[in-house]
Amino acid sequence: MRKTLLALVAAATLAGCSSSPKAPTAASTTLPKRIVLVTIDTWRSDALSASGSGRVTTPNLDAFARGGLYFPKAWSSATLTAPSHATILTGLEPYHHGVRDNHGFRLSSSVPTLASLLREKGYATAAFVSAHPLARIMGLDNGFTVYDDRCAPGDLLSVVPRWRPGSETIEVARSWLRTAPDRFFLWVHLYEPHDPYAPPEPYRTTYRDAPYFGEVAYTDELVGRLKAALGAAGEKDALWIISGDHGESLGDHGEATHGLFVYDQTARVPLIVWAPGLIPAAQREFARLVDVTPTVLALAGLPQPAGLDGLALVGGAAPVSQTAYVETMYALLNFGVAPVRALTDGIYKLIDVPQKELYDLKVDPAEAQNLAGRKPVSQAEALGTALTALPGPPPLPEQRAGDDEAKALRSLGYIGAGGEYALGREGMDPKDFAPLYLKLNEVRVLCDARRFAEAVPIYKQLLAAFPRSSLLACELGLVEMALGKPAEAESYLRLALDRNPGNSHALLGMANLALGRGDNKAAEGHLLDVLKLDPDDVEANFDLGALYFQSLAEPTKAVRYWQRFLELQPGDPEAPRIRQLLEAIKTRSP
Repeated sequence: MRKTLLALVAAATLAGCSSSPKAPTAASTTLPKRIVLVTIDTWRSDALSASGSGRVTTPNLDAFARGGLYFPKAWSSATLTAPSHATILTGLEPYHHGVRDNHGFRLSSSVPTLASLLREKGYATAAFVSAHPLARIMGLDNGFTVYDDRCAPGDLLSVVPRWRPGSETIEVARSWLRTAPDRFFLWVHLYEPHDPYAPPEPYRTTYRDAPYFGEVAYTDELVGRLKAALGAAGEKDALWIISGDHGESLGDHGEATHGLFVYDQTARVPLIVWAPGLIPAAQREFARLVDVTPTVLALAGLPQPAGLDGLALVGGAAPVSQTAYVETMYALLNFGVAPVRALTDGIYKLIDVPQKELYDLKVDPAEAQNLAGRKPVSQAEALGTALTALPGPPPLPEQRAGDDEAKALRSLGYIGAGGEYALGREGMDPKDFAPLYLKLNEVRVLCDARRFAEAVPIYKQLLAAFPRSSLLACELGLVEMALGKPAEAESYLRLALDRNPGNSHALLGMANLALGRGDNKAAEGHLLDVLKLDPDDVEANFDLGALYFQSLAEPTKAVRYWQRFLELQPGDPEAPRIRQLLEAIKTRSP
C-alpha cells in the first residue's frame, strides 16, 4: 500500500459607460450547431497581444479577438476559480448561485446551467477541466453528459491544487471530438497560467524574465491545437466563447497571485465571442462574465431563464446603465478576515471593506489614489447604496479577539490588533491582512523546499494569530506528520476538524496517522468520511481499496474503490498492478 502523504498536496489550497452603445446584432439567422467554451485560468486582461500591451505573443487568441466580439477588460464576478466558473456557467452572481470559495461549497443541482439548458435542446454536452477546484464535487458537472476532471495528485505540500497539463486536457477533448455528434456544447478549461509559472520550451527561454506570460503564450498554442482538432467544423455554424476566469496581480497592490483583493489586475479578463457569419467583428468596452450564459442562449435562439443576473451581449440595445459586481471570500472563509466586495459602473469603483476604497478608473486605472472619505460623488454614492442592497457574505459567528490573539497579531506586524478583529463583517481589513498572508506564502515556499522544520514556528505564529483557521491547523498538522511527529500532527489535525468537520485534507491526514499505528478500523472510518465529502477523491479511493484488500482481508470490498480509482486515474503508475489485483479478486470470487 503506498503512503498517502500526497494528501498534503491540497491542504494548502487553497461597468463600462453610463450610456452604452447598441450591442451588435447577428449577421444572419443561422444558429450555431457547435458551441465551444474555453476558459483560461488566471488570464490577465493584458496577457494578450490584441490588448496592445506588448508583453506576450498570442497569434491564435489574437485571431479570435480580431474576428470576433472582443471585450479587452470584462469583469469577473470573483477572483477565485470555482466561484467565477459557477457564474460563467449559470449567469448568476456568487451571492445567488452560492459558490463562494474553491472548496466547501457545491452548486445546487436545482440551479440551471448553460450545459443543462443546452442539453434540453438536443446538444451533446462535454467538459474537460484541468484542476481540482472544478472537480465534479463542486456541482459544476450539472448538465454535462461527459465531465472529465481527472487530475493526478500533486506534489507534497504544494500550494497548487491537483491539476493536469493543458496538453493532456486538449488530447482528451480531441479524443471526444473524433466521435462527437454534429451538435454539441464543449467546455475546455486550461490551467497553465496559474502559479507556479513553469512554461515548457521554447517559452521557458523566450519568457525567461516573465514566466507567467510564457505560460500564456503556451496556452495560446494549446488553443490553436483545439481549433485545429475541430477543423472546418470549428468555423461553420460554430460559436466560440474564450475567457479568463480571473486575472493575476503579479505583485501589484502587495498581492503575488490572486484571491485576496479585487483590484483590476485580478478582477478583469479578456472575453471573446467568435462566431463567423453570426456576429460581426467588433471591440466593446463593457462586459461581465455573468453575461456569458445569457449571450450563448441568445445566439443559440433559446429563451432566457427567469432570474438571471447577466444580460445578453448581442441582439439588441444594451441597457442605459450597467454595473459589475466582484467579490472574494477567501480570506473571510479561511482566516476570518473581512469579506471583499466591489461594485463598479466602469468609471467609479467602490470596494466595500472596513477601510473603504473608491477609485476613478478613468483617471486612475492603477487604483493608486483612494478617493474614499473625500467629497462624495453622486455616482459613487449610488454604487454604495446599490452594494448595500445586495445579499451579503456568508454568515460567520461573531467572535472577538482575545489578548493572546491580539499579541500574536502585533508580533506579526499588525499594529492595530485588538477587539476590532472578529470573524465577520467587522473583521480585519484585507489590506492589513496582506503582510500576514505574505508570511503564509513564505512558509509554503519552505514546505515546497522540504524545509519543514523551519516552517513549523512560522505556522505556529500564524495559527496563534488565527486560531479558528482550519486551514492553518491542517497545514501545520501535515507538516508535523512529514517531520515524523504523529502526536503533534494528530493534535493539529483534530483542531482543524474541530474548526471544520468537512476538512477532507485533515481527514486524509488522520487516516495516514491511523494506518501508521496499525489502527485499520480508524483509518477506514476517516477514508469513508472523505468519500462522503467527495466520492471522487483519488487518494481515498486508492487507500480504501488497499486497506480492504491487504489489511482488513476483505478483497471484495476493495473492488468498488479500486474501480473508481482506475476510472479517475487510468494512467496512474499503480494502475496496471491494480488491474491485475482486481482480475485476481474476480477469479477467486464464487
